[in-house]
Amino acid sequence: MLRVRGLCRVTVRNSFLPAATVHKMQKYLASSFWTVCGSITGVVAVLALGVLAWSWLGGPMLILLSVIVSGVVTALFKVRGLQSSVIIAVVGAYLGAYGTVASGEFYDPGSWEWLIKGGAYGTAVALVVSLLLSPVGWIGISIDSQR
Repeated sequence: MLRVRGLCRVTVRNSFLPAATVHKMQKYLASSFWTVCGSITGVVAVLALGVLAWSWLGGPMLILLSVIVSGVVTALFKVRGLQSSVIIAVVGAYLGAYGTVASGEFYDPGSWEWLIKGGAYGTAVALVVSLLLSPVGWIGISIDSQR
């Protein structure tokens, strides 16, 4: 029986896995979740600032702001005690923001069409990159749990 309690908390009963293994899996999944949240926050910042001030900021400045926002938000997750990887979140936000800004070649930058279509593309890139790279962040969790 598998019951979900709250956000990223899973209770497993009658499991064939030892409790320590289930606990590690929960930590790994929570780390991936908060890392992806940090990446997507950076892409959302690009979208919000791009619609409001594309002519002032431009593409490279939006990408830089995405990296800064993602790094700060993910660091705040770590300060609150949530497992996350700042470097992987920043890499995911960078590539997602780059994809969003690059979609300005197809859609009018700063328009609502760019917000929806380019935002979907950039968010998908950030999500996939963060999920694929998040096992690298698990190395830190494994080292901390061995101490």
